[in-house]
Amino acid sequence: MTSASEKGTWFEFDRSAFKALLARQGRLFVGLMVVASPLLVFNPRERFDTSPWDFVPLGVALVISAAIMAGSALLLIAIIGATDRRVAIDLAGRRLRVGSRVLGFDVIDTASVVTPTSDPRQALSIRFGQGRSPRRRATILLLRDDHEVLSDETKRVLLAALAQCPLVRPTSPYDPNGRFASANFPGTLDQKDALDFVTHPRRVRDSLG
Repeated sequence: MTSASEKGTWFEFDRSAFKALLARQGRLFVGLMVVASPLLVFNPRERFDTSPWDFVPLGVALVISAAIMAGSALLLIAIIGATDRRVAIDLAGRRLRVGSRVLGFDVIDTASVVTPTSDPRQALSIRFGQGRSPRRRATILLLRDDHEVLSDETKRVLLAALAQCPLVRPTSPYDPNGRFASANFPGTLDQKDALDFVTHPRRVRDSLG
């Protein structure tokens, strides 16, 4: 289980489980790129013919393959760096820190269920913050496979923070009161549903099939 580390008044969330998940997906991506690279040359609708490669020396082919793998690895590192923003909560000061940005609880108004992979059975996260700006939203991994990621103490801190944030679902001109917001904006959460999701993430996972 992942726990938060306390630094002064800040509780910093451990990101190791999220990084491990990204690394696993990245290895699959790199493997797919290596296997699929011949399709850049060969037309799969025609008879497989190796003649286009006859003029390519073995050494050059190895260099090309290594370049593809190195490029994929660098892309993976860039993706991990862009998506893995450190998250910390200051309950006493009613503040959320996402990377280098600090937000007061009063401006944190959106929350949603996030599936880091295409299969919700593999992982589920909660994303919350101010509006739709990715730099003002924190993402916390709650489930990986069938295991809850957060420790009891970390979950307590997260629940205490969300309970002080004015989380609401978006509205539309056709439904200004938000009566059908859960259907119009699937995956979004109000405060009550956000607290339920953090408390019982498996229930949400099961409802997503």
